Amino acid sequence: MTISSVPSATPCSSLTDTTVQKNAPRHKTQPPKGNENDKALLYVAFGSNEGNREQLIAQAAQRLGERIGRLIKLSALYETEPEGFVSENLFMNAAAAYETSLKASKILGISQEIERELGRRQKSRDGIYHDRSIDIDLLWKSDETVDSPLLTLPHPRMKERLFVMEPFAEIAPLLSLDGESIESLAQRLKER
Repeated sequence: MTISSVPSATPCSSLTDTTVQKNAPRHKTQPPKGNENDKALLYVAFGSNEGNREQLIAQAAQRLGERIGRLIKLSALYETEPEGFVSENLFMNAAAAYETSLKASKILGISQEIERELGRRQKSRDGIYHDRSIDIDLLWKSDETVDSPLLTLPHPRMKERLFVMEPFAEIAPLLSLDGESIESLAQRLKER
């Protein structure tokens, strides 16, 4: 697998009013329905390069929390160049952690519904990427791995993408993927 060079991401303002502290709660969310003992951690990446990028990411993060479970942590925003296609529009990226009792397949359907609600009209397929109002990618779930035609968890290409790993490292630096921390993986991408 070839890891392409990715320009370093630039942290931007928070997802809410700039007076909000970085670690302050950003959204009110509802806890997931189900047994308290059945909750798992889910990490998600958000990206947007059309419209009001900051607002779209904030809305996506909030709506996902309202539908799948409690939003635990939300990274700062990172502005990055498009990767894998040419566009004049820069991306805004973020990562979030949720507590959920839902299965990944159910969460995928909910995330795609939120993408459509927020204006996404075309999904990237077969390595062909497009500008998008919002992109929601499931990265990792503490109680589930998935390998299906519709979803793979952990996300198969996240370790190649600084625009994913840098915000992910902000909220889960010590989480281990294949024996290496998210923080270490992000640092390696920054050095390329």
